[in-house]
Amino acid sequence: YYTIELYSSKTRADINTPVLKNLPVKYNLREVYDSVSRIYSYTAEYFMNLMDAWPSFRELAGLGFKDAQVKINVISDAAERELYNIKKNYGLQSDGYFDANNRIRAGAYLLLDQVVILMNRNPEIILEIGVHTDNTGTAANSLRISQIRAQVMVNYLINRGINAKRLIQRGFGGTKPIASNSLDSGRRLNRRVDFRIITK
Repeated sequence: YYTIELYSSKTRADINTPVLKNLPVKYNLREVYDSVSRIYSYTAEYFMNLMDAWPSFRELAGLGFKDAQVKINVISDAAERELYNIKKNYGLQSDGYFDANNRIRAGAYLLLDQVVILMNRNPEIILEIGVHTDNTGTAANSLRISQIRAQVMVNYLINRGINAKRLIQRGFGGTKPIASNSLDSGRRLNRRVDFRIITK
């Protein structure tokens, strides 16, 4: 997978350092420490393929993150690698996963059943299920729809035997776009679901 590295340092950075504090709230800032190189790196988001990273990289460079660079990451953790392969094989665009009434479609069952297998195989992980929309409609309605859809997915996993304490549902509405909403192709990319291992 790919990340946008904003900053790296041999010392741990304060999140309010000028180089990081101007990061728009739609990006998830993540600190990664490499024990071999002894370098702290600060990344914004992750992307399944290089082309998905380009709009965000261009935006961040335009906002003054002159040291930003796209990095490829090798996944060493077995559960993370399995989750990555699930997302790659089934895709993250939500159009095929929900109908107009926010019920899950057949394609979502296939995806979620693979998530059940992953979680049963790795009983120590906690999983965040995030749902995103584009910017059509009001912000409040988009947020509500994404929250309902995230809850529907969580409910399915619970019904398949996954402990509710291991699941976090997040509805982001249109607050974290990964592409421009000015074109239908960009809006389609922004309508997505995502799964993230929070802790082990």
